[in-house]
Amino acid sequence: MSGFSELLSEYARRGVYTKRQLADMCDIDRTLLQKIMSGERKPKNEEVVIKIASKLAISAEELKSLLEEYHILDVGSDIYYQRKEVENFIKDFYRGIKNPPRSESFSVTATDNQVDGISCKKGKFNIMNRMYNAFAKAIADSIDNPEIILYMQPQYDDVISALLNVCNKNTIIRQVVCLGNGNERNTIRNNMEIFHKLLPMALSDSDYQVRFFYENVNSHRNAMQIFSNYIIVNKTVIMFDYEEENAVFIDNQDFYNIVSESFENIWKKSEMLIRRHGDIMEYIKGFFSEGKKYYTTLEYDPCVTFGFTREICDLLLIKDFPNRDVYIDSFMDSIVKIKNWVVDEKRPMKVFFTRSGLKNFMETGILGKYPMEMWDKPVPPDMRVDLMEAVLYAMKNGAYEAFVVNDDMFGMTPKELIEIRADGSMVMTRGVESGDMHFMEVREQGIVSAFEDFFQNFETDSRVIAGELAYNYIYDEVEQYKLKIFFAGGGTAS
Repeated sequence: MSGFSELLSEYARRGVYTKRQLADMCDIDRTLLQKIMSGERKPKNEEVVIKIASKLAISAEELKSLLEEYHILDVGSDIYYQRKEVENFIKDFYRGIKNPPRSESFSVTATDNQVDGISCKKGKFNIMNRMYNAFAKAIADSIDNPEIILYMQPQYDDVISALLNVCNKNTIIRQVVCLGNGNERNTIRNNMEIFHKLLPMALSDSDYQVRFFYENVNSHRNAMQIFSNYIIVNKTVIMFDYEEENAVFIDNQDFYNIVSESFENIWKKSEMLIRRHGDIMEYIKGFFSEGKKYYTTLEYDPCVTFGFTREICDLLLIKDFPNRDVYIDSFMDSIVKIKNWVVDEKRPMKVFFTRSGLKNFMETGILGKYPMEMWDKPVPPDMRVDLMEAVLYAMKNGAYEAFVVNDDMFGMTPKELIEIRADGSMVMTRGVESGDMHFMEVREQGIVSAFEDFFQNFETDSRVIAGELAYNYIYDEVEQYKLKIFFAGGGTAS
C-alpha cells in the first residue's frame, strides 16, 4: 500500500459509510474504489480525491495531508519535494529575506586569547561569538572594500546570520559551494535545496559572488571529516567542523598564504552560480534571447512588452536616459526577435501574473518591473488598452499564453519577477529601495530545469486560470476598464 491508500483507508474506517455507500455517493465503481484504497490503482485526478474526501467528514488539515500523499503517489516523492522546494524558493524570493536581528548575546571584544597566533574554540556559541567579532572587526577596520571568503556549504544558518548582521554594500563576499552531479533521482532536488539556502546572501546588499563545482555533496557535510569548512577574513583563517562544535582561528601569514592560494585555484576552476548585475542595458541585451527552449515569466502584473511600439517607448522613456535612441533600437529589435521566434518555433510566451496585478495596471498604468531610472510616468489609459488588446490578439494567435495566478499564491509584488529565457538561463529581477533593479542570472542547468518543470506543472494547478478562461478573464477586465474611461471622459477607448 502507498501512503495515500493507507491514509484514505484510515479516514474511511473512521467514517459512517460503508465502501459500497461511499462508492455510490461518489459515483465510483465499488471495485475501483476498493483498488484505490488497497493501493492497486491511482485516482484519475485530484478532483476524484476531493470528491471521495468530501464524504469522509475530514478536517482541512487532513484533506491537505491526503492531497499531498496523492501528489506524491502521482509523480513520486523526489519530483514532488523538488517542486515544493521551488515553490518555497519563489515565495521567499518575492517575500524577501530580511537581515535577522543580531543576537544581543554576542559581544564585540577587543582581544582574544591566542597562542602563537592560534585560538581554539569549542561549542557553537563560543565559535559564533568569535566569528562575529572577526566579521565586525574586518569591516570596521577596512579602509578599502573588505573581503570575506567562504569555503562551505550554505547550511550554516548562524554563520550566514552573523555575516548579514555586519556586512554592507561595500563588503565583498566570495563563496564556493559544491553541487551534486550524480545520476540519483534526487540530485536536482538536493541542488535546489542548496540553491535555496543561498538566497539570503544573494538578496543581501553586499557584493556577493558565488561559484560552484560538481562533486559528491555528502563529502562536504560529513561528520567524519575534521575542519571541512573554512572562512578567510582579514588574513585570519577560520576552520570549523561539520557540527560547528570545534573551530580553530589561525592568524599566521604563511598559513594564510597557503589557504588563500588554494582557494583562488578552486575559484578559477569553478563556475559562476549566481551572476548579479545592476546594468539595465546588460539585462535588456538578453531580454528576448534566441534559443530552443520556451520563454516563461512569473510576475505581479501582465507582461505587456509584446505590444510595445516605438511610440510607446519614446513617450515613456525618460528624456535624459543614456544612449536613449540606442536603447529604444535595442528594445524594439528584441521584441521583433521574440515575435519571430514564437512564430518560427511555434512556442508561445508563457506568462504567469496575478489578478491584482492586472487590475493594478489597468487602474494606474504602472509597471513596477521597470526601474525608475527608465521611466517614472504611468502608461496613459488608451495605451493600457492598446497593450492589453495586443496581448489578447497574441493569445488568439497562439503567440502568448496567459496564466492568471491567485493573489495569495506567492506574495508577489510589482518589483520582482522570475523569467526562464529561451537560451536556457533563468533571470531573477528584484527592486531595491533606491528604485534601481538588481538582476541575478542562473545558468546551472539542473536548477533551471527544476524551475522549468515547476512552471510546466503549474500550468494545470487549480490556483491558476488558463486557456480560454484566462482569455475571457482578461477580456472582461479590459472591457470594464474601457467603459470606465469612456464614462469618465478620460479617453477614447473603443
